Amino acid sequence: FLTESGAEALKPDDATLQAHLAANPDRFAQPALIAFEQVLLADGIGAEEATALAARMNLGQDPGDAARPTLLPPGFPLSPVQVIDGSFGTGFFDALAALPVGNWAGPVATPLGTHLVRVTERREAQVPPLSEIRARVEGDWRATVTERLREDRFAALLSRYEVVRPDPAQVLAP
Repeated sequence: FLTESGAEALKPDDATLQAHLAANPDRFAQPALIAFEQVLLADGIGAEEATALAARMNLGQDPGDAARPTLLPPGFPLSPVQVIDGSFGTGFFDALAALPVGNWAGPVATPLGTHLVRVTERREAQVPPLSEIRARVEGDWRATVTERLREDRFAALLSRYEVVRPDPAQVLAP
């Protein structure tokens, strides 16, 4: 209790918090996001036909009978990997990440079928500036300092004693 209350009394400056943020970017990173439109292709459409259809769609043509009805939404807003792969199957997000923004492309195969996809927006994973997440960084810094103080205090207390542990075989023997 005393150790933890000591950490609560500390007031970190911006340089300390910036150093903590730089040392632990994975704790604060915002995930990569992708927004896209998709068309589920009818069965039997091959890769060449799908590529030709994507080229026509890039010129503004409708997919017509080449698109098959689906319960999937035709477009997704900016979404992280968990949402996209949860809807289309593992690996779909990575396939979208490799596509150009603004053009229909594909075909992209999923367990649901074959899709043509137009990525409309992509945001890479990023660590926000300290000014936007200062409270989160300070809370994480404080938890880290608390843990370090707790471990240091325990080690200091332990160094004052000799700890003798019994042999597990003797304790567990019938």
